[in-house]
Amino acid sequence: MSLNRFLQLLAFWAGTLGPIYASSDLAGGKNLEAAREFWSYRPLGEVKLPDVKDESWLRTEVDRFIVARQEAAKVQPNDPASPHTLMRRASFDLRGLPPTPEEVENFEQEA
Repeated sequence: MSLNRFLQLLAFWAGTLGPIYASSDLAGGKNLEAAREFWSYRPLGEVKLPDVKDESWLRTEVDRFIVARQEAAKVQPNDPASPHTLMRRASFDLRGLPPTPEEVENFEQEA
C-alpha cells in the first residue's frame, strides 16, 4: 500500500470518528457540570472502612471492602492459588499464551 493511499484511508477513518465525539454529551462543555460530578474529579474525602466478621483474609485495608461485599453476598473467598496456577494465570493474562515448562519451574522455585 502506498503512503498516499494509507493517508487517504487514515483521513477517512478519522473523519468517521468525528460525529461520534461531536454527539457526546460532554462535547464542547455542554454538560460540564455533570462531568465535574464524575468520581475521578471529586475532591478526596474520608472513607469509612467497612466492618468485617472474618479478618483472617485481610492483608491490606483495601481487602476490607472486598471481604465486606463477599460477606454481604454470603460467599467465601477461594483458597490461595498454587504457584503453578498463578504462573499460568499471569501468562495467559499478559501474553495470551501458556507459560513454558521452564518458566513454571523457575517461578515455583522462587515462590
